[in-house]
Amino acid sequence: RGGPLPPDPATADLADVAGPISFGAMVSTRMACEEPAMGIEQAYLAALSKVTRYEIRNRSELLLLAADDSRIRFRREDATP
Repeated sequence: RGGPLPPDPATADLADVAGPISFGAMVSTRMACEEPAMGIEQAYLAALSKVTRYEIRNRSELLLLAADDSRIRFRREDATP
């Protein structure tokens, strides 16, 4: 689902799985935002473009992983840190 960054809240069922993943061309509205929001948005979109695989851990954490070992982590709101 599209929306302004940072991404809109979303929900999904998770299972403990892993595998290859890729994202197509990323689209954003290019609305002018003050810093640091613009830098965060650009870094997030750049990081998504590098993702090659994912892991779901303990039904509470989604890791998007890149070949250069960078990662994006999503965690369930009700999960403990």
